[in-house]
Parts: sequence; structure tokens; C-alpha cells
Amino acid sequence: MENRTSFGLDAGAYRTFRPVYPDALYEWLAGLCRQRKAALDCATGNGQAALSLVEYFDRVVATDADAAQIASAAAHDRIEYVVVAAEELPSDIGLFDLVTIAQGAHWFELEKFYDRLQPLLAPAAVIAIWGYSHCRINAQIDPILDRCLVQAVDPYWAQGNRVIMDHYRAIPFPWNEIEAPEFVMREHWDRDAFFGYVRTWSSYKRLIAAGSPDPLIELVRQLDADALWPHDVKQQVEFDIHFRVGRGNE
Repeated sequence: MENRTSFGLDAGAYRTFRPVYPDALYEWLAGLCRQRKAALDCATGNGQAALSLVEYFDRVVATDADAAQIASAAAHDRIEYVVVAAEELPSDIGLFDLVTIAQGAHWFELEKFYDRLQPLLAPAAVIAIWGYSHCRINAQIDPILDRCLVQAVDPYWAQGNRVIMDHYRAIPFPWNEIEAPEFVMREHWDRDAFFGYVRTWSSYKRLIAAGSPDPLIELVRQLDADALWPHDVKQQVEFDIHFRVGRGNE
């Protein structure tokens, strides 16, 4: 398994450049819950999901294996941040009506995580795993992104990343499954913001560490040559969100 604490090296970049999940996603999840006393957000990173969950739940516990990510998270008086691996959740942190894992379950030892999670679930608790992979911009830019960037970094993705690229379809999920509606993240980014996002990719960092040519250089050249994305223009960047959602026992 990849060392999840390595992501802390870019805690600030993750906070700045990662896309934001829509409010409608949290509203839908909260609406599934019988009660809204407490939510648990595992692999919280910089606390993005936790800060949204606190709008719906009396108490939120947000955990991550990476102390640097937790240190970069925004403080809130109803969020308790805990540095702990998901597979080592303490037994005394309470019962939860909702458990979320956003863009993180592909790094877990899931069977071990589920064993630790089971005693922490309130009756009929909701468990939601979600994430996203490649984005889209428009019909002119997308083929260039694929050719210059997506294909270049593909050999450098870890196996965990490929789990999410498969939309979590192959993971074990021992809960009573709930069909999720479609949710899309939309960001309006200029090129610098988009490139900042790309530089948070683990595959991009591995490619650069291996001494391969920086694919962003060729990407910029082609975007400039075709005048498809001027430097000071914002484009809508869309990400489909992939879900596994289920309910625990009564």
C-alpha cells in the first residue's frame, strides 16, 4: 500500500487547488440519515468534507493518517480532528449516523477498516464512499489534455488510483446499497489554477521524479498554438463524482 502520509508534503496545495464537492451532495447524504447527531469523515485531508458536514450534524469527527494534512485543516468548534489511520479507528470516539470517505477509500485496507467501523455505527447509519478521477473541459481542449497529459502520466498511477478510476465498482462493500443520483463538481479555473491541480497528482509527481519531460510544457505549447485557452481566461472544469453508498443494520 502507498504511504498515505506522503500526501502531507502538499497539504497546502491540496487545500488550494483541489475541486470542491457540491453542497447538494451533503444535503442528499444528510437527508438519508435517521438522525443527525454525529458524522465521521475518514481520510479527511484538509477537512473539506468535514467543514460541509458540520452544517448538517451536531458533531463531526474528522480523521486522517497524515498529521500535516490535519494541521492544515480549518478549525471549527464542532469538528474534532484526529490523526489516526482509518484501519485503527479508536473504539471510544462515539456512534455515527453518517460515515464519509471522500477521495480516500482506494488507499484503505478495506476489510480491516470495515471491522473497525462496524461497532461505531448508529442503527441504520449511512456509509458513503465517493471520489472522482479525470475531468473534462470542452470538446476542443479535452483531446489535447488526453494526448499531452493523461496518457503521459498513466504509467505512474498507483494501483489505488486505478481503483477509483474504476468508480469503486470492484471494492468490497458489505452494506445495504443505496442508488446515488449523479453529482458533478464544477470549477472555473484559469490555466494556472488547473496546472496547480495537476501538480497535486501523485502520478505527475512520480513522472517528474523519474526525470521524464514535464507534460505541462507540451500542453501549454499546444494550447497556445491553437489559442484554445488564453492565460487569463477561466474555463469550466467538470468532474463526475463516483459513489458507493449504503446503510448499516437497524
